[in-house]
Amino acid sequence: MRGSGLLGYLAAAGLIHTFNQVGAGIVAVTVFLSSLFLVTRFSFGSAAEFVNQRSSRILNPIKARWSKWQEARAIKAAERRRQQLERQRVVGKAPVLIQKLAPSSAGKPTVPMAASSPEIVPRPPLHPRKSLDRLR
Repeated sequence: MRGSGLLGYLAAAGLIHTFNQVGAGIVAVTVFLSSLFLVTRFSFGSAAEFVNQRSSRILNPIKARWSKWQEARAIKAAERRRQQLERQRVVGKAPVLIQKLAPSSAGKPTVPMAASSPEIVPRPPLHPRKSLDRLR
């Protein structure tokens, strides 16, 4: 005979058969917590308050370190933004190169092209379309 008894063994085997191993664990924990809530004077609010009182001496230093880290990070981000704006002010924005695809009717481009920019030449299609006559 198992330590959990025949009824516990049958309940576990039924849960594992109906659900899988993980599902049976979830159902068992849910049933335990709901029975604890219904049978005793257990209150989740008082349990949370109890945990907060006990963990405050552990969590308060962690919260302080977290907020200090957040402040230092915000200061570094502000400094990076300030340096980036300063660089943009000194150097200025990069020029916008305008490219003309086709010459105007007189043969001269209306907008001068940058000397270093390559000309854009249309490419033939990779797979030319075949007419229906060729497919027959």
